Amino acid sequence: MNDMLPRLVVFDLDFTLWDCGGTWCDCLSPPFHTCESQILDSDGQQVRLYDDALAILDRCDDRKIPMALASRTQQPTWARELVERLGVATEDALLVSVLSSAPRGQL
Repeated sequence: MNDMLPRLVVFDLDFTLWDCGGTWCDCLSPPFHTCESQILDSDGQQVRLYDDALAILDRCDDRKIPMALASRTQQPTWARELVERLGVATEDALLVSVLSSAPRGQL
């Protein structure tokens, strides 16, 4: 079997790569902080990667598959901060491309 790999893998953020307690990252309340290895917003809402997210990112990285992040967030600055705090962005492994576009429900 031919071991064909994708040219690029794009991960959505909310409800795909991370869990913000059942909401979108732009519904959180910054500033964000770290407390006992947990990323929390100012209301104590935790943001965490889904259990298999790092393993999937590592597998793509090991196979030299370029990766990108995409989001329809209305708060791309918050999303970028969370990406950095969660440790999923490195200079050579992950291209961070957080996009803001049409509001939810209009696609």
